[in-house]
Amino acid sequence: MKIMIVNNPNAGRKTLQRQLNLLVGRLIMEGIVSCVEKIDGTGERGKAFVEAASNKDIDMVMVSGGDGTIHEVVNIMMNNGIRIPILLIPAGTVNDFANYLYLPRDMDAVFNIVKRFKLQTVDVGKVNDRFFINVAFAGMMAKVGYETPVESKTAFGRLAYYAAGIREVSDGIKKPYTFKFEHNGDILEIKSYLFAVMNSSSTGGFMNFAPYAEVNDGLLDVIAIKKSDIIDMAAVFFKLISGQHIKDSNVLYFKTDKLKVWTDSEDLFVDTDGEKSVEFPLEFSIVPGALDFLIP
Repeated sequence: MKIMIVNNPNAGRKTLQRQLNLLVGRLIMEGIVSCVEKIDGTGERGKAFVEAASNKDIDMVMVSGGDGTIHEVVNIMMNNGIRIPILLIPAGTVNDFANYLYLPRDMDAVFNIVKRFKLQTVDVGKVNDRFFINVAFAGMMAKVGYETPVESKTAFGRLAYYAAGIREVSDGIKKPYTFKFEHNGDILEIKSYLFAVMNSSSTGGFMNFAPYAEVNDGLLDVIAIKKSDIIDMAAVFFKLISGQHIKDSNVLYFKTDKLKVWTDSEDLFVDTDGEKSVEFPLEFSIVPGALDFLIP
């Protein structure tokens, strides 16, 4: 088997980075892997990735990193029509998509996944000209993913996100946004603090943010938290843990395969998989069964 490794040495805690070479060495010694093509973890990787995928008969892409790293790889593959099975090793801070797929950090377990080679076909979301594997997010707390310093994420893990999130909530509750949603021929306008368009169920460490989401149903799950008083909003956030928030009257929830979103706020941007992304207005769609991931 020929594999390509895309490694982000700056993703989250660095403990797993030191184990990656040992894993690859074991795969070679066991005769599972015969050739390794490594893509540098710094700078522009797209050209090197496309060249390796096109010319070297790669059988598997091993991605070691967090949500931002897999986001980059997904966009390279989708924009260039590349379809090679992906092994995602969760080496980031939150690892939302990896957690949804129950992917392990333990290298013995990762080795067994490669040996078994069981695949899960997944959909890929798209907003304007950007693809996303997990979530597109706008409004309160959208800046947390990309503005939290790498040093803080490495030192404090999820606590760095939570601390930044608390600061965002305290500011964001003072300024709800006006969003206009169009889907299935209907237009709905609401005041909202944030909205998320989900492919999987997990974002920001909340495993049940979109409790009914599935990555192979050909649909996107849309969740918006409406403007409310601080008591009602606190109740919504408390319900996020169990996934009961989608039944709350202060939450808008629906599934769709196409969506348009407008806002009159000029300072608003979209976060896709933790990366600063496209600008409004937004047009969402989904590409069913677009990629294949190795799973336990």
